[in-house]
Amino acid sequence: MKKSKYLSMAIALAVMTASSSVFAAEVADFGDEDVVVTATRTEKKDVDVPASTEVITAQQIEEMGAKSAADALSKVNGLTFKSFGQLNAAMGTMINEITIRGIDNGTMIMMNGVPISMRTKYDISAIPASIIERIEIIKGAGTTLYGSQAMAGVVNIITKNPEGPFGGDATIGFGSQGQQLYYVNATADNFSVFFNKQKWNGSHDATVSDFDYNGPAKTDKNKFKGETHTWVRDIEKTSAGFNFKFNDRFNVMYDYNQSVGTYDRYITSLAATNKYSATLHADVGDFFNSRKYTVTQHNAQALYSDNLWKLKFFYNTGTFESIGPSAFFLGTSSNGSGSYNTKNGWYSNDNQNWYNTKERNTTIGTDIQRTWQLEKGSNVIVGANAQRESYESCVTAYDPSNERYARNVWAAFAQLDYNFDDKNNIIIGARETWTSGTALNYSNFSGSVAYTYKLGNENNIYAAVNQSFILPTFAQMYGASDMAVPNPGLKPQKGVNYEIGWKQKHGAHTWKAALFKTDIEDNISATWSDKKRSYSYKNEDFRNEGLELSCSIEPENSKFSFDYGLTWQNPVVKSTKKDYWDRKYGKIQLTGAIRYKVGKFTGVLDASFLGNRVNTPSSEHSFETKPYLLTGLNLMYSPTDKCDVSLKIDNLLNRKDILSHSSSIYYSAPISFLLSVTQKF
Repeated sequence: MKKSKYLSMAIALAVMTASSSVFAAEVADFGDEDVVVTATRTEKKDVDVPASTEVITAQQIEEMGAKSAADALSKVNGLTFKSFGQLNAAMGTMINEITIRGIDNGTMIMMNGVPISMRTKYDISAIPASIIERIEIIKGAGTTLYGSQAMAGVVNIITKNPEGPFGGDATIGFGSQGQQLYYVNATADNFSVFFNKQKWNGSHDATVSDFDYNGPAKTDKNKFKGETHTWVRDIEKTSAGFNFKFNDRFNVMYDYNQSVGTYDRYITSLAATNKYSATLHADVGDFFNSRKYTVTQHNAQALYSDNLWKLKFFYNTGTFESIGPSAFFLGTSSNGSGSYNTKNGWYSNDNQNWYNTKERNTTIGTDIQRTWQLEKGSNVIVGANAQRESYESCVTAYDPSNERYARNVWAAFAQLDYNFDDKNNIIIGARETWTSGTALNYSNFSGSVAYTYKLGNENNIYAAVNQSFILPTFAQMYGASDMAVPNPGLKPQKGVNYEIGWKQKHGAHTWKAALFKTDIEDNISATWSDKKRSYSYKNEDFRNEGLELSCSIEPENSKFSFDYGLTWQNPVVKSTKKDYWDRKYGKIQLTGAIRYKVGKFTGVLDASFLGNRVNTPSSEHSFETKPYLLTGLNLMYSPTDKCDVSLKIDNLLNRKDILSHSSSIYYSAPISFLLSVTQKF
């Protein structure tokens, strides 16, 4: 409590100092330097930002052949990536995940500085890469400036602004296993509109899991136990949107994304063949169940920005729906009299049980920020944000439940960025967050402080301490499916991130190094119970410490350029089920990219290796898992200034790697290629 008061007094003093200082309205001009806005809410050269940062530019995204935001983020140093199929398919709420420094629920995903996560879930695989101007990644707690969910870091996807005369581009592509790509973008003066569709009609083995199936009647005491594999097929991503720029200060955007995929589950082995009823039996190779998952998102933003004010109004809504047969045949096996429905791709039987759940998450909010420029390039930021979060369990033909919950989240924040002289800089921040409108409300104070010392021109060292927290979601508190046990008494998880680092830009080389330590209390995690066949959410403790190193080399007169990174870490977790610290994720990560440019040809080979890995069940000891190696190759030829021909190859070595880190096993998609042509007009 005393620390909170002292830090609050420091921020108040900073604001009073600002109000009596000589203000300046000029905004720094950094020329062609890499600029990061997300880390401090103001423009700052990357080398001067006191945090571990990564910036992925539109040019880099194009050269690597990324087709979505998820593609662009899959091989970043310090990030682990998980997906559930080709095109980074989503299994309902189990969607593609970006994990920073081993914290699997602490990455805030934003678009243009506006959060787009839905109960900490997000599907960025449907955001087309062609509309992205750059992606800023801040590793380490960002709660002081951005609130709940930013415990591990922030990913800010910044989209392109419409400008200039009429123009645009169109892309068409075809590839292996039924891949198709269609994209068109048109810009006229201050208005742009786009449409993007990706398809992947093939199928592959995506997951493996055990099953323990009880009989349909209460008197049935025997069980089937065995193993199943799930095959993903018919993946489709659709996105569309527009951006209207009224003037240099104000623009309105709308973005629609939808992901659809079907997952068929088959029995691959049986541990026992007992029959618990005369009408039910199963064989290896039988159809077990199927799910068609649809994730639909609508994101609308109204953004105003000038030298002093930034105002953001946003409306995000996302719907998750799952539908399909809930279990294998009641009556016969799929080799018997059951029939296959070719219309929807599912087995059908009169006695078949069906599963259909649907939920909707909506957030409407605003973020207001005022900046005062001080002498010596210093500044003070004061702001507030408010949002209304709501959750609805929608009625379906097979699920009559209709539960609704809502709450208000309020916050006020302030930050002083002060230059003592040409070498010494300090940034102090504070945030107070509270909720209202529910039976159980929360409040939290978070503070941060960062110090930077200039060793020379574009050569800095820094030290930072950041507090963070995450509010429990409605799904965790009240249950979002028939397999989730609600826990309305969950505590917010709280953490502290300590970091010291060094950044230098010298000629063609950019070096970055960071030592970090993260401690989290009451980390919210899902625990699976074999006996109850359900998940329950509980609080546990988490900690991690590690070292990150990265280097970018871009010689002016060379055909080659390079990026490489190394992360060593030791994430561990301690829960009520385990009275000891158990390992999570992997200890060693290596990332790298080699770019080759000559004339009209560009080639990029990139990779991410995660070694010394474990999978960590919620109630059992972690077990070793083989390393994963994600690889990609993009070859691009530009016959004219307005035409590009690209060949993108994913999983170049055709590895069947495990991408998950829990007790469930999810495999990487097999090798695939996509040949596309882009024409600018």
